[in-house]
Amino acid sequence: MFIKFCMSVVSTTFLAIGALSFTASAQTPVRSPTGGIKLKQDSKRALIALKVENPTIFHQDENGDFIASGRPRYHLIVTGIKPEKKKFKFNAQLMPLWNPDSGYVFVRVKAKPHALKSGGKSGALGCYHDGTLYFDVAPGSVNFLGTIDRNKFELKWLHMMKVQQPKKNQYFMIGDGITLPEITPPSAGDITALENFIQTERPKINGKVVPITTKPIVLKRSKAITGEFTCT
Repeated sequence: MFIKFCMSVVSTTFLAIGALSFTASAQTPVRSPTGGIKLKQDSKRALIALKVENPTIFHQDENGDFIASGRPRYHLIVTGIKPEKKKFKFNAQLMPLWNPDSGYVFVRVKAKPHALKSGGKSGALGCYHDGTLYFDVAPGSVNFLGTIDRNKFELKWLHMMKVQQPKKNQYFMIGDGITLPEITPPSAGDITALENFIQTERPKINGKVVPITTKPIVLKRSKAITGEFTCT
């Protein structure tokens, strides 16, 4: 019981810090989130790829840092999952809906089942426990989730904020007005475009691009010491 409680506190703290760390002012320098990522075909790990339409735009300054244009920095969080137990595992990865040069975002993960855990920005997280999507991840491969439109994501988020009027750092569940983001599965043309991008712009990625097939799932919720549901 004590170990479960500690993990819940650590996990909640991790996600809160993760969400807040990406919300500095528009002039805060940040490095390209995916520019140096690597993958070998014989690796036991894998990449999850997401194409972001209308991402927050960056420009590069004289020091090689990327500066945000001032638009909000929204994100998704994916995490490992145990489908048979309907539980998230503690290895969350943030997928920023911004990119300085390409519109593609990559995260390096273990080759195990993953799911969409939450999404949002600083001040609140939308948690997808009450109805999300999970998928298998093939090792040594670029597992292509599909395409998300950042503008549509923001419009849904702003509507939820207007309805809920949240307190700072508040978590919301599906039943609180949160809906899953619209992610369009990759077409054959999308896969070819990503393969061409990797070949020319990310030569350190050697894995094959494979489309992800998602499945619906409802997951168990976690509770904090206060008795409230958490995003863990």
